[in-house]
Amino acid sequence: MAMRLEAGIGRSDITPTANAPSGIWKTQRHIRAEGIHLPLSITCLWLSCEGHDAAILSFDLCFLSAAQASEIASAIASSTGLSETQIFLFSTHTHAPPLTMASYQGPGADEVKAYVGELSGKAVEAVWAARNSLAPASVGFGHGASYIGANRNYVTNDGRTIVAPNRSGFMDPDVGVIRIDHDDGTPYGCIVSYGCHPHVLGPENTLISPDYPGTVRAVVEELSGATCIFLQAAGGNVCPVSTFQKDVSESERLGRILGCEATKILLEIQTGDTEDVLDHVIESAAPLGIMKTIRYPEPAMKFRTAARFVRLPIKNSLTEMRAPLLAELSEISARIKNLEKSNQSMDTVEANQADIERMRAQNTLSALDKIIEDQSFTLAIKALRINQRVLVATEGEIFAEIGKAIKDGSPFADTIFAAYLDKTGPYLGPEKYHTDQPGYEIARSPFAPDAAEILISETIDLLNSLFYDDEFSTLQGTGPE
Repeated sequence: MAMRLEAGIGRSDITPTANAPSGIWKTQRHIRAEGIHLPLSITCLWLSCEGHDAAILSFDLCFLSAAQASEIASAIASSTGLSETQIFLFSTHTHAPPLTMASYQGPGADEVKAYVGELSGKAVEAVWAARNSLAPASVGFGHGASYIGANRNYVTNDGRTIVAPNRSGFMDPDVGVIRIDHDDGTPYGCIVSYGCHPHVLGPENTLISPDYPGTVRAVVEELSGATCIFLQAAGGNVCPVSTFQKDVSESERLGRILGCEATKILLEIQTGDTEDVLDHVIESAAPLGIMKTIRYPEPAMKFRTAARFVRLPIKNSLTEMRAPLLAELSEISARIKNLEKSNQSMDTVEANQADIERMRAQNTLSALDKIIEDQSFTLAIKALRINQRVLVATEGEIFAEIGKAIKDGSPFADTIFAAYLDKTGPYLGPEKYHTDQPGYEIARSPFAPDAAEILISETIDLLNSLFYDDEFSTLQGTGPE
C-alpha cells in the first residue's frame, strides 16, 4: 500500500497500416488512407496512493462506441482488479482516424474488425506498462491560455448557422496542465487539457493523423522530457481557427502553438513544497551566494475517485426526427441497389460513401429509438481528487460554456475539466443555443434545453461531496440500464 502518491506511465502503439480504411467525412473521396501523418497511441497514467488507484487512458481515436468502451474497461478491470469507476477512458476526437465503426461493411471491413479487436489488448498493455513503472511522485496543476480555437457556430448573412470559426462567439481559452514529477523534481509526465475539435484536417486529407493533439504531445515531450497525455476538454462548439484543411501544415502549426503554451505552463508549475537555502559562497570581487533548493514531496493524503450517472431530459420533439432518418435510409438503400444493378464494383468511392452514410443513419436511428424508449439519456461523470485539486470529466461532446461553469462552480482550489469520457455521447449545449434555427450540434442533440444546467448542477454536487466528505462513496447515482 502506497502511503504517498506514486505514478507510472505506459504507452501502446495503435498506428494502423498506411492504407487502412479511414476518415469519417460524408464528402471524402477516398476509401483507404494514403499514409500516416503521425503515430497513433494509447497513453496511460496510473496513480496510486493509500490503497486507492486510478488509470487514465487517452486514445488517438475519434471516439469509442458504448460497446467498445465497455469491452476495454472490462478487460482492464479483469486484468488489474480496478473497478470501472477507477478507469477513465478518453478519446482525443481526431477527425482523421482509421475507421473503427463496428457496422462498417465496405472495403477492408475485416481489417477494421481486426483493428478494433486489438484495442482492448493494447489498452491493457499500456495500463500494465504504467503500473509496472510506479514510483514516488509529486503533482501540480497549472493553467494558461491559447486561442488556436474559436466558436464554431458561424451565422451567414442569410441566417444559416454553419460550422466555421466565429471569433466573436464564446470559447474557453483555458489550457489546463497537470504535471507529475519524480522525487528529484524532473518532469516525468503531464496531462494537457484543451477544448477544441481536432478537425484542422478535413475531407480532402488522405492521411491518418491524430491532428493537432499529436503535435501538441510531440512538442511537449521534446521540450520538457515529460510523457504527455492529451485530453479533449469542452470543445463541443469550438473548432480550430484554421479548419477542414487538406495539408497537415496547419495542423502542425496550431499544434506547435498549443504545445509551446502547454510546455510553458508545465515548466512553471511547482510540485510539492520547496525551500531555497544558501549552499555556499564563492569569494569573488563580490561575494556570490550559491543557493540550493530543498524539495519536500507532497504527501497526497486525500486521493479519491468518484463517479455519478445522471439521467438528462430529452427534447419533446425527438420522435419527429425519425421520419427524416427513415427517408434518408430508404434513399441510401435505393442508391446502393442501383449501384449493384449496374454491376458497379462496391469498392468504388461512390459505393463506399453510400455505405458510410447508411451506417451513420442506422446508428443514429438505433440510438434515437433507445433514447425515445428510455425517455432520457444517461451521461457518466467521473472525478479524481488529489488533495485540493481535481480532474473532472463527463461523457459527451460538451459545449465550452458548460465546462467553464463546472470549473467556476467547483469547490476545489484547482479544477481541470475534460470531456469525451468513455463511450461516445451526444452534443450538449446551453439553452441559449436552442433556437428556431439551431446549429449542427443542437440540431443533432437529443437533449432538452434544460439538460445542460442539470449536468452542471449534478457535476458540482458530485465535486462538493468529494471535497467535503472524507468518507465519500466512490459511486453515486443510478447507472445506465
